[in-house]
Amino acid sequence: MEQQPITLLNHLDLNQDNYTIKVHIVRLWSRASFNNPRQVYCYDMIIMDQAVGY
Repeated sequence: MEQQPITLLNHLDLNQDNYTIKVHIVRLWSRASFNNPRQVYCYDMIIMDQAVGY
C-alpha cells in the first residue's frame, strides 16, 4: 500500500477533504454526555503539526 503524502496543518484547503496529516496531541480531554455523565459525548484536543524528528 502506497503511503499518502503528509499535509501540514497550515496547508489545509477548505475545498479539499481528503488529507493525510500527522499531528502531535498537546492536550486531550473528554466531555460527558448531557443525559448520561458516564458516557463520553465528545473528545476535544489541541493539536499541532508533528515536528520533524518526532
